[in-house]
Amino acid sequence: FFKNTPVEIYDQISYLMGYTVIPHRDLLMHYNSVDILHVSGLHIGVASFTTKPYVTFPFGGDLFITPFEDNETGWMQSRGFKNADRHIASGKVMLEFMETLGISKTKIDLLPLMIDTDVNAPDPDNFLRKELNEKYPGKVIFLAGARQNWAWKGNDKLFRAIAKIAKHNDGAIFLTVWYGQDTAKSEKLIKELGIENKIVKIGVVSKAALRKYINAADVCMDQFTHGGLGTFALESMSCGKPLVTYYNRAKHFDFAEDPPLFSSFTEDEIGEKIKFCLENADELRATGNKHRDWAKKYHGHEALWPGYDAVYKRALSESKNRR
Repeated sequence: FFKNTPVEIYDQISYLMGYTVIPHRDLLMHYNSVDILHVSGLHIGVASFTTKPYVTFPFGGDLFITPFEDNETGWMQSRGFKNADRHIASGKVMLEFMETLGISKTKIDLLPLMIDTDVNAPDPDNFLRKELNEKYPGKVIFLAGARQNWAWKGNDKLFRAIAKIAKHNDGAIFLTVWYGQDTAKSEKLIKELGIENKIVKIGVVSKAALRKYINAADVCMDQFTHGGLGTFALESMSCGKPLVTYYNRAKHFDFAEDPPLFSSFTEDEIGEKIKFCLENADELRATGNKHRDWAKKYHGHEALWPGYDAVYKRALSESKNRR
C-alpha cells in the first residue's frame, strides 16, 4: 500500500502505526518526490511517519491547540513536532508552546513569517471592489479575517466595539469570514447587539478569493488577543491595507521599527481605531502603502529567503549525519 512513498513498514509496531496515515497515501507519494519537507498544519504529524527530513513551520492552531489534544490527531501532531529535524518559529509567541512540547532550543530557528509580496500585492483592477462599492455606496469597508474563536481571536470584543460605533456613525460595513468553534456564540451576540445589518458573512473562502476580498476592502482586521502577526495580518499589510489588530513586539520580533498598524486590545481601543479610520477615510490608501513597505522590509520573501534556505540546508546536513 505504501509503495512509492517514504513510509517504511519494518516490524509489527510500524505496521500498526501505519494505519494512522493510510488516508494520506497520495500526499505521501508527493513527499517521495522531494529531498526535504517544509510542513505546516496536519502535515507536521504526517511527515513524522516518513523517512524524509522535515522542518516544521506552524502557523497557529497547529501548534497552540492540536498537539495538546488527547486524541489520535493530537498524538500524531505531537509526534510530528518531536521527530522533526528543525523548526521555524515565526514569532516569539510560539516558543513557549514548543518548550512545553519538549523541543530543544537548539533545533528552533526564530525567523519572521515569509510572505510572497508579489502575489500578495495591491490589485487596482479588482472587480470585487467595484461590486462592493456599488452595493454599499459611501461605506468604509472593513474585512475581519479571523475565524470565530473568542479565546484566540477576540471576535466578541470586535462585535461589541462595532455596536458602540454604530450608534454614532453609520459609515462602515464589516465583512467577515464565517467558520470556527464559536460561530453559534457570535451569531447570538450579533443579534443581541442588533448589528445584523452591519455584518456580512462571506463564509469559508479560498486563499485566492480571500486576496480578492482583502484588495476590495479599505481596512482589514485580525485578532485581539495574543499579540502576534499571522498570515492574514501580514498578507493584508502586503496588499497595502491598513490593519487593525493587537500587536505586542514581545510576542513577535524585536524589529528596528514597529509596524504602522492600528494596535488595539480592548473594546474601547478597537472602537477608537474604527472611528479613526472612518474619520480619516481619505488617508487610508496612503496609510496602507506604509503597511506594505514595512511588510516587504521585514516579512518579504526577497529579504527572508536566504535565512530559510540556510535552515533547510542545516536540516538536510543534520539528518544525513544522524542517519
